[in-house]
Amino acid sequence: NATLDIGPASTDRRHMLVSSGSMMMPGGLQVGAVWTLRSKMPFSALSGLDLNGDGSVTDYVPGTSRNAFDLALVNAWRAQNRLGPIDATQFDSNRYNSLDARVSKALRLGERRKLEFIAQVFNVFGTDNLFPPGAGSYVDNALSDSFGKILSAQPRQQGEIAIRYAF
Repeated sequence: NATLDIGPASTDRRHMLVSSGSMMMPGGLQVGAVWTLRSKMPFSALSGLDLNGDGSVTDYVPGTSRNAFDLALVNAWRAQNRLGPIDATQFDSNRYNSLDARVSKALRLGERRKLEFIAQVFNVFGTDNLFPPGAGSYVDNALSDSFGKILSAQPRQQGEIAIRYAF
């Protein structure tokens, strides 16, 4: 039934805000930051079985469709397959929130050459940003004990230092 697949792609994000800025400080020190916020992505519940006999286990939980998730229908499906219910608190969110900061200082070495010292920190506040679908995605098999979980995450914080020589 092709109408079950109408709706946003599983990688769609309805809301995204990216804000950035930089400022030259006294002494030639440059400070900058980028803050990225994204809403969570749509989620679909797959049945975990080949319900239509096409050889693929890509059928939705009966009564649901693409990105039309209904926990009551999922729990009814799990009960029908002799599994316990899932609580709404089990589901992870792939909302994204990261502040990246950079500080740099350039030293002129004559008319055309420059040496730049750079320090960067990514995800300054150490937010847990779980991977979106397609890159360590949700477990979408409704018959799995890990249903609704995202099993991988981006690094909490990373730092980088560099020296750049321009000539």
